[in-house]
Amino acid sequence: MALELITQALEADVIHEDDSAVAIRAGATRTVTGLYPGPAARALFAEPALSGERLRQTRLRAGLAVGVLAEHLEVSPAQLRRWETGQQAIPARIRARVPGAVEAAQAAQAAQLAHSATRPRRRRDVRRYQDLLRQVTEDPGRSRWALVRTRSVDARLLEHALATGQAHESPTWSSARNRQAVVGVFPGPAPEQRPAVHVLVVDLADARERAGWSQDRIAERLGVARTTWARWEREREAVPGWAAAQADVALQEARDAAATRTDRRTALVTAVSASPGLSRKALLAALGYTRWTGLFADALAAAVAAGEVHERHAGHHGQQTGLYPGPAATEVLTPARLRELRTRAGLLQGDLAAAVGVYKVKVSEWETGRRPISHEWQVRLLEHLGSLPDASTPLLQAVLTSLPATRHQLELLTLGSRSAVNAALDELEATGRAHQGRIGDGRTEDRPPSRPTRGRVGYLPGPALRV
Repeated sequence: MALELITQALEADVIHEDDSAVAIRAGATRTVTGLYPGPAARALFAEPALSGERLRQTRLRAGLAVGVLAEHLEVSPAQLRRWETGQQAIPARIRARVPGAVEAAQAAQAAQLAHSATRPRRRRDVRRYQDLLRQVTEDPGRSRWALVRTRSVDARLLEHALATGQAHESPTWSSARNRQAVVGVFPGPAPEQRPAVHVLVVDLADARERAGWSQDRIAERLGVARTTWARWEREREAVPGWAAAQADVALQEARDAAATRTDRRTALVTAVSASPGLSRKALLAALGYTRWTGLFADALAAAVAAGEVHERHAGHHGQQTGLYPGPAATEVLTPARLRELRTRAGLLQGDLAAAVGVYKVKVSEWETGRRPISHEWQVRLLEHLGSLPDASTPLLQAVLTSLPATRHQLELLTLGSRSAVNAALDELEATGRAHQGRIGDGRTEDRPPSRPTRGRVGYLPGPALRV
């Protein structure tokens, strides 16, 4: 009765028969015919059934061992041999899995052979392998040639490290000087590949300008020479693919620096107030700039015009000018004023230099304007010259007593320096106490003139006679 019902169910495609494996003694399996629900799967174009001999030829052509293919078919090697020798029929579920199992077994066998061929077998090889990994960790980025040279054993061990993920190869630079792209060995497995990025040079150059970076700084971020970056920036082209990753990072850094940078004028005034006397170069370093940009020059000019900072002589050795907070102080001692005060005091340049503790050449440079007089020195010179008596009155009296005389005769009397005597003569003439005219008739007491003369032009006391 039960057999008739099974037959009717098979004819109605309610159930179908197919090969099945049942467990027998000692954990072994045996292929039998079993019942499965639903109709049997029928292919549109029926393929020839997989025989045992065809399965064996397929395994041999793939170069697979019995155990390797049996492992991927999830059966025992003895069961696979029974199928190949025809002792048992191959189940349908096994026939469907044979192509995929063959491909997976080939890949696994190749990896196993490579691993067994490169792995260190002897104790000496283990030590060399550990030494190789230590070199890669301590000095990453070295090329294969730098690591193994011509040693075949080290080359085999390096292949094993790369295959097992204990090291990986990645593009890098040969050295800091020539900057040539090479392939180096780095510790650990290879990182995940980032998607390709395309950075335009014009965007990177604009971000560089806003951040206040120089071409040297952006070239250092990209790992190239400054001249290379300069060529890219002039041509307005895309960054090469080998530098795209560094360019993407540099672009983001430049944009962050430009976004966080405060107003240049405010930052300039704050830095000068914190450290008065900074030179322009030191101020650039304090503000994070690497070169003198047009934006920075405009900010400095605006701050000077507003009286927030001023630039004057710093008074330091080796530094000409410095920046100080507040408006510029009114100059109280000009070169002409210094020369006038020194002359009226009856001092030579050497006398003034010895009195204030400087060299004579420095006083000369102050009076000629070749060296600016710092605010500190202006105060010191005024204090010294203000405490001295005015030497102009005695000199005027001495010059007036020596008249009539020519300018040359007055200079020979050494009443003072040439400039002091000339200044005294100009003042006497301006005040009407002396005037220019003819002096004598050219005669002398020991020798009368051979011919009449009209005399020499000199200075006479008193005002000039008006006719």
